[in-house]
Amino acid sequence: MKILVINSGSYSIKSKVVDFESDSHIAVSVNGIGSESAYIKIESSFQNRQIPLSVSDYKKGMDLLLDAYSAALPEYGLSLDDMDAVAVRVVCVSDVSFTVAEATNELLNRLSEKAYLSPLHQNIACEIMKTCMAVFQGKVYAVSDSMFYNDMPSSCSLYAVDRTDASKFKIKKNGFHGFSHHYMYVAAARLLQKTEPKVITCHLGGGSSISAVRNGRCIDTSMGFSPTSGLPMSTRCGDIDAVAVLELMRCKNWTVEQTIAYLNTQCGFKGISGTSGDFKEIKEEVKKGNESAILALRHFTCNIKKHIGSYYALLNGVDCLVFAGAIANHNSDLIRKICNEMDVLGIDIMPRGEKVCDDIQVLTSESSRVKVYLLKTDEEAIIAETVKSYMENDTIGM
Repeated sequence: MKILVINSGSYSIKSKVVDFESDSHIAVSVNGIGSESAYIKIESSFQNRQIPLSVSDYKKGMDLLLDAYSAALPEYGLSLDDMDAVAVRVVCVSDVSFTVAEATNELLNRLSEKAYLSPLHQNIACEIMKTCMAVFQGKVYAVSDSMFYNDMPSSCSLYAVDRTDASKFKIKKNGFHGFSHHYMYVAAARLLQKTEPKVITCHLGGGSSISAVRNGRCIDTSMGFSPTSGLPMSTRCGDIDAVAVLELMRCKNWTVEQTIAYLNTQCGFKGISGTSGDFKEIKEEVKKGNESAILALRHFTCNIKKHIGSYYALLNGVDCLVFAGAIANHNSDLIRKICNEMDVLGIDIMPRGEKVCDDIQVLTSESSRVKVYLLKTDEEAIIAETVKSYMENDTIGM
């Protein structure tokens, strides 16, 4: 079985062909969409190229991505027609809830109706799904990564609002980045050689979230009803007092949709720094001594430490911390600094990390009571496994 997985983010489209019958490897990503530094990256057994390109929007990004596969797949004796399925990651919020669903016009309409709750993701995912439905007729599946949080304890997943309202309007923690957190947990268990470890997983990228996982079950996670909450992010505010949001609405005379758009596109690093939501640019401004950028970075690291500390208490101790995502993978010095400032937890960071393999680094010493791992996740492989399970058995396994 061959499955093309398409995983869109805030500024990128990642994709990979997962072939369950061979070890062939081909992945294409379109990065920096809408920015001057946009590029397409093609990785396969035959090539590894990064090409700067103008990518104005996600439609252009999808055209470039499919063109890249059309050119690269013949090296394996394949074409896009040989795909058995195409999996597109979507965001499930409110009363639209599933793990895997066949992509139909009805599903597109349901997802589009709630797109205002996740403006950085859902419209993009729907546009990608629509493109795929036209190219791969009858082979497209929508996949949500909130399944990882389905059995969170209600003491952590509920909000303290009237329970009748919460039930009627589906107001609860949904959790996001589930495939990434699941991948990190499985990798940690393997590295620790423990079957039921306590792990805090940290996905730090354009969108960021932290989860507390025990015995394979997520106990709590930083993102809640929508991907706007939790840590401050590139352009998302993270946690904020509900009354502060209502006061902003009153003062600005905004609609609900305008307010949600503001919290998702004008806040986070961008809002605090007054410059950009791009972490690379924030770092450059920090080097220049820009006080607002310095504050944005401090606010980010402060919130990371607060979540790790609270989850340490919630789990009653932890075996390891795992970091992944674009910010983590490209800024190991930042991860070291954060962990060095939490040595009270029993973390002993080495000056230089030790590579376990190309995708995993150990940042702590042998004597460190709590281990720290930095790794690259393979969400696409887990998404493909999930769709394969659905197609073969009409059941889901994660």
